[in-house]
Amino acid sequence: MPSRQFVTARSRDLATALLCAGSALLVHLALRQFLGPLPPYLTFYPAVAVAALLSGVWSGFFSGIFCGLCAYAFLVPPSGSVVFSRATTGIAFATFVVTASAMAWLVTTRTRRESVAATKARAEADASAMQLAQANARLQAVFDNLEEGVLFVDASGAGVTANAAVTRILGVSAAAFANPATDPRAHSLDEQGRVMALTEIPSARVIVSGESVTDVRMNLPDASGNRHWLKVNARPLRASDGTIAGAVTSFSDITASKLAEDELKANRDRLELLIENAPVGLAMFDRQMRYMKVSRRFLEDFDLVGRNVIGLGHYDVFPDLPSSLRSIHQLALEGEQHDCNAEPFRRPDGSTQWIRWQIYPWRDVNGAVSGVILFTEDITAQRKAQAHLEATEERFRKAFLLSPFPVILINWDTGVVIDANEAQLTLMDRRREEVIGRSTPDYEFWVDPERREQLRQAVTNLGSVKDFRMKFRRGDGEIRDGVIDAQQLEISGQPCVVNVTRDVTDELRLEQQTADLQKTQAIGRLAGGLAHDFNNLLGVITAATEQAESGPTAQLDTQLDRIRTAASRATELTGQLLALSNHDAAFPRDLDLNEVLQQLRQRSESTDPTSCRVKLVPDQKPALIHADPTLIERALLTLTAKAREASGDRHVVVSLHPVQFTPETARVLHPACRARSYYAISVTDSGPGMSPEQIERIFEPFGATRPGMEGDGLGYAAVQGIALQCGGFVDAHSEMGHGTTFTLYLPTLHAEPRAAVEPVVPPPPPVQELEAKPVVLVVEDNAPLRELTVEMLCEAGFQILEADSAESAMELISRDKPRIDLLLTDVIMPGRNGVELHGDLATTYPTAKVLFMSGYPSDVLQGRNSAATEHTFLQKPFNRKKLLAKVNSILNGEISAAHAPNPPRIKTAF
Repeated sequence: MPSRQFVTARSRDLATALLCAGSALLVHLALRQFLGPLPPYLTFYPAVAVAALLSGVWSGFFSGIFCGLCAYAFLVPPSGSVVFSRATTGIAFATFVVTASAMAWLVTTRTRRESVAATKARAEADASAMQLAQANARLQAVFDNLEEGVLFVDASGAGVTANAAVTRILGVSAAAFANPATDPRAHSLDEQGRVMALTEIPSARVIVSGESVTDVRMNLPDASGNRHWLKVNARPLRASDGTIAGAVTSFSDITASKLAEDELKANRDRLELLIENAPVGLAMFDRQMRYMKVSRRFLEDFDLVGRNVIGLGHYDVFPDLPSSLRSIHQLALEGEQHDCNAEPFRRPDGSTQWIRWQIYPWRDVNGAVSGVILFTEDITAQRKAQAHLEATEERFRKAFLLSPFPVILINWDTGVVIDANEAQLTLMDRRREEVIGRSTPDYEFWVDPERREQLRQAVTNLGSVKDFRMKFRRGDGEIRDGVIDAQQLEISGQPCVVNVTRDVTDELRLEQQTADLQKTQAIGRLAGGLAHDFNNLLGVITAATEQAESGPTAQLDTQLDRIRTAASRATELTGQLLALSNHDAAFPRDLDLNEVLQQLRQRSESTDPTSCRVKLVPDQKPALIHADPTLIERALLTLTAKAREASGDRHVVVSLHPVQFTPETARVLHPACRARSYYAISVTDSGPGMSPEQIERIFEPFGATRPGMEGDGLGYAAVQGIALQCGGFVDAHSEMGHGTTFTLYLPTLHAEPRAAVEPVVPPPPPVQELEAKPVVLVVEDNAPLRELTVEMLCEAGFQILEADSAESAMELISRDKPRIDLLLTDVIMPGRNGVELHGDLATTYPTAKVLFMSGYPSDVLQGRNSAATEHTFLQKPFNRKKLLAKVNSILNGEISAAHAPNPPRIKTAF
C-alpha cells in the first residue's frame, strides 16, 4: 500500500498537471477567440508540452493524459451542432475552473501548513545553531586562556592547532610544529641534558603506543633561543573507528620552579660537600645527641673512618666522654655557645690528642633549638710544632748570637736596631747598649750617608741586595771597607731588614796589591816589548847614520832609505801604542764599510789578486758606521797582513755581514758587547790555527805568539784598541788545523750618510807667484824640532817667526808687531799652551789662521776646548810633504766654513 507521502506527492503532481493543462486550454481558447479556429498543434499542444517539461516527470505524465482526454473531448471537431459544441466547451471549461479552484485551494492550504512547519523547523534549527556557536565560543575562550599550552598534532606528528599559551611560552604558532626546520621539539633536551630524538618526545610516543604519557620534563628553546623547562602530558586522539588520529599535548612552563629546584639541589649538594670536606671536624646532632651529619675530617680525627655513625648516639660512640662535656652539650641544647682552645683527648691506643672545639645550637624555622653543631680541630701537630719552634728559636737565637758573621736586625720603618750578634758588635767596636734601640746615624756608622740611602732604595726596589760596597766607621774612629748583603723580611708583622756585613778591608788591600803587581808586570812586558822594538829601530838608525858618515857616498841613499824606513816603522809603532791606549788621533765621520772594503779589494787585486778575497753585504745596501776611516783601514790592514803571514801567502777571506745581539748573547760574547746591531768584518786565514790558550792571550801586547811567527807585538792589541775606540770589539775564533777568524764588530749607524766635506788640496803654487811671502809664526818648545820645521818652511819660501813658548811669542808680538798669516803652534808646552796662545792672538790678528801640531792624541786636544779639527791638526811626527800640504791648504783658503777654526771662548791650561 502506497505511503501517505507518496499519495500526497502524486496528488500534488496531478493538481500541477491539471493547472498546466488548464492553462494551456485557456491559452488555446483565448487565441481561438481572437484569431479564429486554429489547429491545436499550433496553440494547445506546444503549451501542454512546455508545461509538461517545466512541471517534472509525474506532472508531465499526468498532463499528457489529461491533454489527451481534452483533445479527444474538446478539441476534436464536434459532429453535432455548434450549440452542443459550445455547450460542451463551456461545461468543460466550467469543470476545469471548478477543478482548478478546488485544487488551488487544496494546494494553498497544504502549502500554508508546510510553510508554518518549515518556519518552525528553521527557527528551531537557528536556535540550535546559535547555542552551538555560543558553546564553541566558550570552549575556544577556555582553550585560548588556558595557562597550560595545548597542541593538537595529527597522526604524522605535525602540529594542527595550538592555543595562545603555546605562543606565549615558546613564541611560535602551530604552523611552526609542522615544519621540521622551525619545530622547537627538534631541539629538545631531557633532564640529563641529552638531545631527545623526535621519536622520544611524548606526542610521538603516544601516537606509536596509543597510551597516555604524563609528567615528562623537557627543555625546549623558544623563538628567541631562550630555553624553557616544560612538564608535558600527552593523550591519544581516536577516530570513530578507534584508530589513532593524532594526539593532544598539554604542557606548563616550570622553568622557574626547575631552576629553584636545581638551585636547591645544588645548595644541598654544596652543603653536603661542605660538611663532607670541611677542613675541621664537624658533626651535627639532634636533641637526643644522635648524629645527623658528620664530616670526613671528624671521622679521621676520632678514628671513625669506615663506621656509619649516622643515627647513633654520641654517647654510644664515645661512652667514656667526661660528664663535664655532657653538661656542656646540655647547655648548648638550651641555646648557649661554648668553646675550648686546647683540651687533651685520650685516644684508644693510649696517646694524647689535643683538640680545639666549639659547640653551637642550631634552630629550626620557628626558632626552636633542634640540636647542636660541634666543630673540632686536631691541634696535636700544632702543639708539637710550637714546641719544636720554641726549641728551634732557642737554637737559632744561640746560632745568631754566636755566628762568626756580623748580623744586624733593623726596623725597616724607623731604622732602629732591633738586635745584633756579637760578631756585629765586634765589627763595630761598640757595646750592645750603644747599638740596640738606636739607629745607625746616631753613632755615625756609615761614612757616606748617601750610600746608606742608596742601599735603602735598592732594598725597596728589589727586596734584597748582594755585595753592596760601603765604608763604615768603627767605635775607635777607624774607617774600614765593608760589603753588605741585605734582605727585607717581616717578623711578627713588623717589616725588618737583615744586614750581613763583611769587613773586606784586608781583601781589598790584597786585591790592590795583586792588581798593582799585575799592572807592573803588564807595564814591564809592554815596556820591554817597546824597548825591544825601539832598540831595533834605533839600532838601524844609528848604524845607518854611521855608515852614511863613514861609508862611501854611493851608499848614502841606501842608508837614508834605511833611516827613513826605521822612522816610518817607529811612527807606526807609536800609532799602534796610541790605538792600544784608545787615544789615537781620530776624526770620526759617517762611513760606509762597503767603500772601505772596496778599496781594500782594489789594493789587494793590485798587489796579489789571489791572496785576498773580499765579500761585501749581499744586498749592497750602505753599511753605515761612525768612525775614523784611517783607523778602520789600519785595523783591516793589520788583520789581513797577519792573516796572509799565518796562511803562508795562501787565501785570506774578508767578509762583511750585519748581526743583531740580544742581551743574553751580548753578556756571554764580550764585556764590551751591547744588545744592539753591529756590522761584523771577518778576516779568515787558512793557517794552522791556534789553541784555546793562545786565543785567550792573543790580544795581550807583546805577550801572544802564533805558530811559525815571532811575537805579534802591538798588532792585535792595537786592533782591539781601535775597535774599543770606535765603540765595538774584536773576537777571535780558531781550531787547530782549521785556520783562524778574527771578527771586528762595529756598531751600526741607522741613518742616511751625511756628505763628508773633503777639501781638495791642490799642489802648492810656486812661491814666486805670491805677491808677498806668507809669514808663519812657529811656536815649539822642542828646539831641534823647531829648527827642522823652520828650515823646511824657509826652503819652501815662507817668512818665519819663531818662539820657544807662548810667553815669548806674545812678547815678540807686543814688541815688533809683525804681520802674521799663520800660527803654527805646538799644543802642549810649559806654561801657557797653544790653545790659549791662539785665543790671545785672535784678538790682535783676527785674520790670522792657525795650524795645531802635537804628538798627543786629538781626542785629548778636543776635550780641552780646542779649535783643532781634522783639517787644522798636524799629528807628530810629520815629514816635509805633510807639513807643506797642511800649511798651503790653510793659507790658500781651501777649508770649508764647517771646518774653519774658531778661537775658543774659554781658555784652559793643560
